Amino acid sequence: MSELNDIDLMNLRKRWYSEPMTLLEMVKCMNGREVAFLEGKTKLPLLTKNALEIRGIKAHSLSYLQNNFENFKFTERPCNLYTSIAKFENLPMFSYNFERRKEERAAFTQGEGFNQCFKGWDFVIDLDSQRIKDGGVITELNAFEVNEKIKDYYNIAGMYSDAKKLKKIFDEYGLAYSVKASGLKGMHFQVKDENFFPKDMEPKDKVDLADVIVTNLKELENIPTIDNINFYDSTRILKCPYSLEGYHVALPLSEGNGFGSFNDWKIEDMRLDKIYQNIRIVNRGLLERPKTRDPQEFIDFYRDF
Repeated sequence: MSELNDIDLMNLRKRWYSEPMTLLEMVKCMNGREVAFLEGKTKLPLLTKNALEIRGIKAHSLSYLQNNFENFKFTERPCNLYTSIAKFENLPMFSYNFERRKEERAAFTQGEGFNQCFKGWDFVIDLDSQRIKDGGVITELNAFEVNEKIKDYYNIAGMYSDAKKLKKIFDEYGLAYSVKASGLKGMHFQVKDENFFPKDMEPKDKVDLADVIVTNLKELENIPTIDNINFYDSTRILKCPYSLEGYHVALPLSEGNGFGSFNDWKIEDMRLDKIYQNIRIVNRGLLERPKTRDPQEFIDFYRDF
């Protein structure tokens, strides 16, 4: 697969979003979440339709996700797939009409309905590679140039170094976290709500507490690639695990060594053809590390810094 052309990669992308086992891994992450289709950063010139910003998708089963793919022509648009950090109960269904949907979602988000459905919020830290001075912008690159030139545009090595530092902290505090490549130039560390926050805490207070903790952690531990600027809000979304950024997979990373592990991670390994060669996506999940200590120790230390 080393000599693929644009058509080969496009066919792989369509295949990826049609395979039930891959889609089931995504749907597991969508239950109780808002799902969104948003325009990606990488050029996909062979797609026939323009990107649309679709928010408020409810995809708690494989059939619901596939219906949204079909109605919004997802596989024909240069869109990425996102899920909310927030957890919801009784999230409403919005119209498939694009303009009507925007109005319905805006009314829901700004009204009391959102607060009634808003039930939880995961603890998340987003690491984003910093742009190299005079390096240009990633949107100028096509799918093949990304692998060859992204390190000329962004400090991938710096982000990965920060991720190693953050992982060591999470391991020392025994948090039950997962870590995934964001697809192109970052990583997401995520701890499920029930494995982190006190049970009696209101969801909006969890968002505020996470903001304080991460701001303090970034300064105290000197981890500059942490994105905490306007990040912590109740409507924040992240790349869905196992979805694509162009032709790169937002892959949960395993412990240990080898392809698909955190220790041996390389941005060039995240391209779709490499994943197909090396990983079978069947019940792989988020690869969460087991909790070994009470997260309250971590919360207390970084909240009160």
